[in-house]
Amino acid sequence: MFDIMRTHGERFTVDWWEDLFKVTLRIFDVVKLNDTVGETERFRTCSLALYPFFGVFTQFFDVLSGTLLDSVYSLIHSCIQQEDEELACTAIKNFENLVVMKGSTFDSPTWAATIKLILTILRESSPSALLTWEKDAAIPTLPTKPVENGDVNSAESSPSHNKALTNGQSDSCFSALMVKCVVQLEMIDTTNSIVFGENAMKLGDKILNGEAVEDHNVEAKGLYPFVCKEHLLQIVEVMMESHLLARQFNGNNMQRTILWKAGFRGRSKPNLLKQETQTIRCVFGILFALYNAGRNDIEEIAERLNRVSEDAITHYLGIRLEQQRLAWRVVIHELLYRTTQLSDELFNALGVGFGTALARLIESEEPLDVRRLLRRIVERTIFSHASGS
Repeated sequence: MFDIMRTHGERFTVDWWEDLFKVTLRIFDVVKLNDTVGETERFRTCSLALYPFFGVFTQFFDVLSGTLLDSVYSLIHSCIQQEDEELACTAIKNFENLVVMKGSTFDSPTWAATIKLILTILRESSPSALLTWEKDAAIPTLPTKPVENGDVNSAESSPSHNKALTNGQSDSCFSALMVKCVVQLEMIDTTNSIVFGENAMKLGDKILNGEAVEDHNVEAKGLYPFVCKEHLLQIVEVMMESHLLARQFNGNNMQRTILWKAGFRGRSKPNLLKQETQTIRCVFGILFALYNAGRNDIEEIAERLNRVSEDAITHYLGIRLEQQRLAWRVVIHELLYRTTQLSDELFNALGVGFGTALARLIESEEPLDVRRLLRRIVERTIFSHASGS
């Protein structure tokens, strides 16, 4: 059926497409069923059908988006709500592919709907229950009320379903929590890929493997130019929420021990290090990009940069675990490098306090590439201060 659509779709009228998609979307109605009989098989079928479905929708996006985008975004949201890892990840991947391929053609309403979906998924998939989990407690799951009329926020106002934990239900609860952790991280990666390009986060692997050179390109190569400032700052807010949650959990050794002893996440204590570092990297990427744009509201962005940078440095200097420090090294490296790439005017506008905050890294033993970047910033701060005297 999908092959026929791809081959002959150019001959279809809009009315034909609407009628055809009404039938096609029925394939995924099984996602919304509440019974658990054959659940794995149903979700597997839906996962397999998502790829050709989105292939057709992407191919004929210009024709279909005006009338069917709300239904397609509602489908993505419904798939992610089912607490099935494969189905959720497949839906997120297809969403990413759609936005990456067609985002440059989005109009303002389409971007508004896209950002709304991103923010909704990030907030609903937040694994906040990790902080309060205890035996025989109740854990909220992702909302399972079907979304109607393409309104991805309709589920937010509906009551969350709870799973009461007994000894026999721990595995089920942990499975639901694990899906939330996976969905959260997948959506963070997807957001980074949409805004900055699919290779945006790969720099971190090079730095950790000692492959990165002192100078590298951190300019936004994704759809950043097509996303308005209001939407970018909304992403910053939700990323900071996710970042602070991960930080709080990673710093709560007692809670991590409780979860580990109860059987959550294998042989070592659970952590959200990737969530902690990738969210703050996204925040810095957006703020520096907005700051470099040199708009009239530069003071507001400068204030945010100062506040987030000082908080990040303070947190980093307080880390004692080598694993966590290593994960954060990428954050520090990118923060310093982005700072060195600022024009003199923008660097000076951040104030001496910004450079002074970064200079606190002198207290810490850092690798050579970080120390070189830090030296350039300290020298620039001293020169700037001397010139202004």
